[in-house]
Amino acid sequence: MHFEKVVLITGGSGLVGKNLEMLVKEENSQSEKFIFLSSKDANLEILEEVRNIFEKYMPDYVINLAANVGGLFKNLRQNLQILQSNMSISQNVLNCAREYKVYWF
Repeated sequence: MHFEKVVLITGGSGLVGKNLEMLVKEENSQSEKFIFLSSKDANLEILEEVRNIFEKYMPDYVINLAANVGGLFKNLRQNLQILQSNMSISQNVLNCAREYKVYWF
């Protein structure tokens, strides 16, 4: 099957990502290939791992839903570390989207 566009979704195992995946499966699009990533696929805090993902899938579109979460108590105890982690994830995904000339982020 040939797909016109590749849509890369980070955070695919999270609440929003899983629901989006269910909607995509219901729609059964023939023109887009949706790739749902989870933390098992790559550590998005490491730029080289993000580059490897972009090189592998060559996405046309990216929906960044990835975030380091851990519940209320972890957020209260480690709020700076979580913020830094999430900023690193966003920066790496955004930089690779620019580097690989992603049409839409």
